[in-house]
Amino acid sequence: MVINLNVYENYLVILEKQFMSPIAEGAFSNYDYFIKYIQAEDQDTVWGIEIFPRRPYDKVFKGIIYIDNKDWAVNRLDISMNDNPNINFIEDIRIRQNFFKQDSFWIPSLMDIELNFINGLVKGKNGKGPGLIGRVSSYRYDYKIGVPRNPVFYKQEAVEIEQGAGRLGKDTAFWNKNRIIPLDRSEQLGYALVDSLKSRGFLDFYIKTIRLVTFGVKEFKYFDLGPYFYILGFNQVEGPRTRIGLYSRSELSKYIYAGGHVAYGTWDQRYKYSSYLKFRLNQKPKFELGLSRTYEVEQAGFYDFINNGSSLLATSLRRVPFLQLNYFTENKLFINWDMARGISANVYLRTKLFQPAHTFDFAFQYPETGLFGRNYNITEAGANFRISFKEKYIMRDGNKVYISTPYPIFQLFMAYGRPGLFNGDFEYRKFNLNISDKVRMGRFGFSNVSVNVGKVWGTLPYPSLYVFQGNQTWGFDAKGFNLMNYLEFVADEYATLSLNHHLEGWIWNKFPALRKLKFKEVITARFAYGRINEKNQKFNLSDTQRVQSPSQEPYMEAGMGIENILKVLRIDAVWRLNYHVPTADNFGIRFYLALQF
Repeated sequence: MVINLNVYENYLVILEKQFMSPIAEGAFSNYDYFIKYIQAEDQDTVWGIEIFPRRPYDKVFKGIIYIDNKDWAVNRLDISMNDNPNINFIEDIRIRQNFFKQDSFWIPSLMDIELNFINGLVKGKNGKGPGLIGRVSSYRYDYKIGVPRNPVFYKQEAVEIEQGAGRLGKDTAFWNKNRIIPLDRSEQLGYALVDSLKSRGFLDFYIKTIRLVTFGVKEFKYFDLGPYFYILGFNQVEGPRTRIGLYSRSELSKYIYAGGHVAYGTWDQRYKYSSYLKFRLNQKPKFELGLSRTYEVEQAGFYDFINNGSSLLATSLRRVPFLQLNYFTENKLFINWDMARGISANVYLRTKLFQPAHTFDFAFQYPETGLFGRNYNITEAGANFRISFKEKYIMRDGNKVYISTPYPIFQLFMAYGRPGLFNGDFEYRKFNLNISDKVRMGRFGFSNVSVNVGKVWGTLPYPSLYVFQGNQTWGFDAKGFNLMNYLEFVADEYATLSLNHHLEGWIWNKFPALRKLKFKEVITARFAYGRINEKNQKFNLSDTQRVQSPSQEPYMEAGMGIENILKVLRIDAVWRLNYHVPTADNFGIRFYLALQF
């Protein structure tokens, strides 16, 4: 919906894949050109140039581009995807663009992009099956050049889905009146087929089934039930556990949202829960107030354990038992605010009670009395800011669905802990800055890069300091350290770097025997450096525990892998380059499952 291609750029990004433009710098290494015909249009001459890929597996196009000989500008084009560029689930991509000249500017009048998805997972007798075509067309007219608009105009969203648009739609009379270009015969037949599927309820059933499989929730008119991923789980404190959630939809209310889940562990025989209530005071820009309460179990050092570590799949991928588990009770007041285009904020006040489970041998020592403690409470006010520039997103029900941006994304976090307020035990300050970027390198693939720096001022139990994100599962963690144990390293002053480079088959495709497998190469690297001051070391020192940080030299990991195995599987080999200890692996194989184009 937000594709807006510029053929003058060296690479056109479609489905997050980079296709070299036929008029890019260096395009002669990937394209052959043939002058098909020359024709006169008004006062100019237009050259019709047919383009051919030099290799069938390159991400390039075939078709015709039309060049105006007076300005050497693109007059129009009709191009399609190369025969075999190794893109999953896509049979073809067709792009049509028309331009016209106004006041010495060549500006677009038509952009039509059609994606032909794989033609049926279940084949019929003729080898074909039900397929899916995705298409976006935009017709542009009545240009006014050099006429400034009100500044508010430029702050509007690029694409916004109106409330209820997907369910209500518009009737035929509306579109006959407002459609600038009439439908051609194939489009009329396509809409007639969709209307027929809707009237029989098949399309609605198909969409709801896909949502159930992919998102794990069963949709009802006013609420969602699920996700089914969490119905069963297991850990060393709760034993087998079960969980079910219920969440309201915008069809119930556009201004009040509520939801939560209930879980039960068979070993500890305790009920856990999480619930929230949000009041949306403004839809656009979004401004909402909310409160939540959670009583749950988590693995210390495993970020967002409730959602990422408690499902049946996550349970089955664990390499070792999770023993550093704790109960926690959190009460939270929060504000979600879209402050400006590209800037969103989450401001909160929370209390959190930390109670280590019987499997977690944890304690801290008060320096004033020399007494040891296990439970503690924090009261914290904090703010998270997300800052992006020219980021594409879709507005749905007042929420942003982020898509992509060519620029880095900044996330800034600040917090202050107040002792004595709501039984808070410690005073501290926290600061964290994360910078992430997707660096596109054309034919050499792309890199996902993340830099994280921060500092904690104050004396705290080490689960509330900065815990470097370890991984003790068979799954590959795209952000964390895959051979680092949970709670192996903590710090109050730290910096990390994460690099994932996807070569997109650049090496593999050079070997004809291997090319048919359609595998793609990945290279990874991780670095972590941190220090912990003397006060925090003494505060967290006991007979059974000793905290450490990667302060002698940066902790380092490196790996290489193959992705797109059977279109969904990725396998990585990872090496731990230093800080070798008997309790951690120096080499490991990790797995990653994902549907991707």
